[in-house]
Amino acid sequence: LLAQGQWPLPFDSYLLRYPKYAEIPPHTDPVSIGQHYRLNIVIKNAKQGGEFICKTPIYSSSRIKFFRPDKCEHSVTRVKQGTRYVLSIGWIKR
Repeated sequence: LLAQGQWPLPFDSYLLRYPKYAEIPPHTDPVSIGQHYRLNIVIKNAKQGGEFICKTPIYSSSRIKFFRPDKCEHSVTRVKQGTRYVLSIGWIKR
């Protein structure tokens, strides 16, 4: 966790490290009120694996992933070689 707060919107930011063999199974991140948004910026790709999967992103490129984690099931495939680093910033629009 790098930062979190409630003003002007509830938000958080993380630096995520995915070492070899790390993976995130398919899931959603529901919220009780509002709309959850997340911007993931890939700082370093793994040499093999570690691919972000989201069927309906708002925007996706090789380094930028912008999506609704409360609505779009998402996952990260297993890192087979190297380490993946991601800056992840999320907020809830009420």
